[in-house]
Amino acid sequence: MRFHPKTPCLALLIACAAHSLAAAPVADKDHFAPFYTVGQPLDGLPERDRQLGPFIELAKMPGRNEQALRPFYAAAQDENTATSWKASMYPLFSIREYPGGHRWNVLELLVGAKAESSSGEPITSLELWPLFWHYDTGVPEESYDAIFPLAGTLRNRLFHKRIDWFMFPAFVRAEQPGRIDTSILWPIFRHRRGEGESGFAVWPLFGHFEGEGKYDNTYALWPLLYDNRRTIPESKGGGEYRSAGALPFYTKETAPGMKSESYLWPFFGYTKEEAPRKSYSEIRYLYPFWVRGSGEVKSVNRWLPFHAHETRPGYAKTWYAWPLLKLEESRVEAMDIHKETFLYFLYKNEVQTAPGRDFKARKTQLWPLFGYSDDGEGSRQFMLLNPFEPLISGNEMIRQTWTPFFAIYRYESTPQSARHSVLWDLFLYERDSQRKEFSIGPLFESRRSDEEEGWTVLKGLVGRDKEGWNALWGLF
Repeated sequence: MRFHPKTPCLALLIACAAHSLAAAPVADKDHFAPFYTVGQPLDGLPERDRQLGPFIELAKMPGRNEQALRPFYAAAQDENTATSWKASMYPLFSIREYPGGHRWNVLELLVGAKAESSSGEPITSLELWPLFWHYDTGVPEESYDAIFPLAGTLRNRLFHKRIDWFMFPAFVRAEQPGRIDTSILWPIFRHRRGEGESGFAVWPLFGHFEGEGKYDNTYALWPLLYDNRRTIPESKGGGEYRSAGALPFYTKETAPGMKSESYLWPFFGYTKEEAPRKSYSEIRYLYPFWVRGSGEVKSVNRWLPFHAHETRPGYAKTWYAWPLLKLEESRVEAMDIHKETFLYFLYKNEVQTAPGRDFKARKTQLWPLFGYSDDGEGSRQFMLLNPFEPLISGNEMIRQTWTPFFAIYRYESTPQSARHSVLWDLFLYERDSQRKEFSIGPLFESRRSDEEEGWTVLKGLVGRDKEGWNALWGLF
């Protein structure tokens, strides 16, 4: 069926629409949630534009902007640090950009990066873990390439100064400051040489490695028999640390002022510490479950799974019905921190206070139901549901890409304003010191302030304000 502009009903509707657009004041937001919401929220909260609920979103904050086409794209730019990141179905793909370079990765397995050296020369790298490595600084002595297990070289990776291999495990050469280990059929045949260091091993039968004035380690039938000795630097008191054992029957550790023995390792044993150390005495009945120890600066009273209490300088931990409930008290940079954890991540509650100040911050999470935070300075947030934050705390890309899908209810407040959102702004209530607003998508809206007060249905089908009733989008 085709309508013609001359149709009287259609002409009347067009006239009504034109009249409302011409006469209506400019609104702070166009609210057709959950399909379309654009505009400036009330005072104190960042500007947001949303379309199709959680799928499309733009947010503007002081010094920071965020965009999302979830879950295919999410991004953020920080003007203060001149950094940004972008992600696509994170952790499938992400890229971080910073002054002078960037770093991208696919599932944290394929990783590429580009940066600048202190001299301004480009540095490029590409890794496909653990099969391929490429690193190029423009200086041959600092660059490397490797294909695992065929052949290659790594520099300053995997806790070594340099690692070379050929047809791994046929040949491996590992270099650390002052020594080189060469392995044939790694880890079976191994030889060490260096500045005052030497040794060899036929694993697991026998091995002996020593460094003059540093260490002397021997094992046989690894890991059953061992005898390891290490020289303690004078800056840490000097002397010798020794660890020896015939597992699982007996082990022994000694150092200046310390002696520890275990029988039927690791279950039964004791530890005794005295000068030059802080005094401490511990006995283990069925380690790690039943342990008692006390001393000048630390103590342990552990009867798991029933109860455990441990203290050390600046930290205390208590378990009830392990692993159900754990309480922790600590002090970090003049801040007292109290933590409660139930089943590790199922429930978390952290409270931070500052002695001598009127400050109390809180973060509470009940997985996967809700998350709540209070920064101690008047800003609060509450979200229902919250499946990711307790598991991957602090991951910005997870929070930006996936969390909004589950935020069926959000509450945000500052000292100046508050905002309640249900079903991605379908039901929305906002208030600040000057006005209050409530809306149900485009179906119903109400506003109250010193200057205006009223409500409307279907964006003007019928409504009322201080001047009286109106209908048909301003025609009547």
